[in-house]
Amino acid sequence: MALLQKTVEQRDLEQLTVTEPYDSEPIPNAATSRSLTVIDERRRPWTFDYRVTRRGRVLSGPQWQNFIRDNIVRVGDTVSIERNDGHGYPAEYSIEIRRNQG
Repeated sequence: MALLQKTVEQRDLEQLTVTEPYDSEPIPNAATSRSLTVIDERRRPWTFDYRVTRRGRVLSGPQWQNFIRDNIVRVGDTVSIERNDGHGYPAEYSIEIRRNQG
């Protein structure tokens, strides 16, 4: 189950802002450290800046830009972040892209 999920809008190509309300912080260690390391589908690690604002959770920084470019993320694609419980990945969280079929 995704901890964070968002269909990418144009402004998300610069920084992803997830505006869904949460009862509690879905990734508390990232909120405290202000960074989030994830592993992508090719097992490549990425470390994004992570902020909690009044608008929501924000992923940004140079590696976010590189992730968008290297993975050819487009408006309409869905980005999901999940916990890697027991999968043996080198990061605690994984990031997945579901391509817009439209």
